Amino acid sequence: MIDTVLVIDDNALDNAILRNYLYNEHVNIISALNGREALDMLEGRNIDVIVLDLSMPVMNGLEFLKEFKKPAITASYRSS
Repeated sequence: MIDTVLVIDDNALDNAILRNYLYNEHVNIISALNGREALDMLEGRNIDVIVLDLSMPVMNGLEFLKEFKKPAITASYRSS
């Protein structure tokens, strides 16, 4: 069962639309405006699904995925 979704999108309108849709699906929603912000939010949280925009400032979606796949990041994420 999906409990928590992380939405990563720099477009405030798209981010709000996704959050609104997911809210209606009765899941917990965490939102970030770029990949760097999202990485900071991951520690100590159990995230079931990540909805990721690829084109963002600060850290784009592909950069986020590269960082997310690093052992230190995934170990911290999985330990929660």
